[in-house]
Amino acid sequence: MALASGIMFLNVLLLLHLRYWFLGYLNTDNFILETAVANIFFIRGDRLYTPAAKLSLLPGVIREQVLQIAQKLDIETREIVLEKPELTLFDSAFITNSLVGMMRINKIESVEYQRENSIFKRLQCGFKNRERGS
Repeated sequence: MALASGIMFLNVLLLLHLRYWFLGYLNTDNFILETAVANIFFIRGDRLYTPAAKLSLLPGVIREQVLQIAQKLDIETREIVLEKPELTLFDSAFITNSLVGMMRINKIESVEYQRENSIFKRLQCGFKNRERGS
């Protein structure tokens, strides 16, 4: 039990560091796949973007739930091939995993993202309602 608690604590610390450092995984073509411990999403305007599953990323359970919530909320979603220089094209970014659910990213290297975003808020509300069974 203590080992599991210790591992969970370290995972939370890693996730908190994502607010300041991008621990991203790139494939051999240098396309962004995910972070070290979570799937990643981006928002531009009223659209949601995430790396394409065809790129052999980890198909996270929470990632799939967020995609389903976006569909229910009529938020246009695109699975894309994303290179690191394109990180500047987005307004907002967040990660998902089973430990923290959804967490906003404030900054990836020198790229700063909006702290408030209406699309993120709608998705987060839908996610919390799903957790409550609403």
